[in-house]
Amino acid sequence: MTDLSANRVLSRLKMAKGIALDKKDRKALREVNKALVKVGYSLNGPMTELEARELDFELENDLVRTALYRHFDKDGNLLYVGVSLNAIERTISHRDKSHWYNDIARIEIEWHHSRSAAYYHQKQAIQREHPRYNVRDNASTAQ
Repeated sequence: MTDLSANRVLSRLKMAKGIALDKKDRKALREVNKALVKVGYSLNGPMTELEARELDFELENDLVRTALYRHFDKDGNLLYVGVSLNAIERTISHRDKSHWYNDIARIEIEWHHSRSAAYYHQKQAIQREHPRYNVRDNASTAQ
C-alpha cells in the first residue's frame, strides 16, 4: 500500500470513528478501533479530538443500567456470574461459546445503576461465591 492510499484509509477510518461516536454505536466503534490498530494507527501520544470524544462516550455509558446475572445448574450450583446490558441475549450467546450452556437450569438477574457498579459486584460475587466456570478473579476454582 502506498503512503497516499494508507493515508486515505487512515483518514476514512478516522471519519468512520467520528460517525460511530456521533451515532453512539459501540459495536461500530470497536470495529473501527480494531481496523485502526490493523493499519498501524497508534493511540499513544497526545489525545486527539476523536479519542477525547470516545472517552466522553465511554464515561457517559457508565451511567447505563447494567445486569449482573448468575447461571445455576439443576442442583442449585452456581455455574457462572456475568455482566451484560442484556442478560438474556448474553445467555443465548453462551450457547455457542460455553460447553456448560446445557447445564443452565436457572438464571438470576440483578440490576445495577452503572456498568462499573455491575463489574464491581461481579468481581465480589466471583470471589465470594466461587462459580464453577468463571476463571478470571477466581483462581481457586479455575477450570
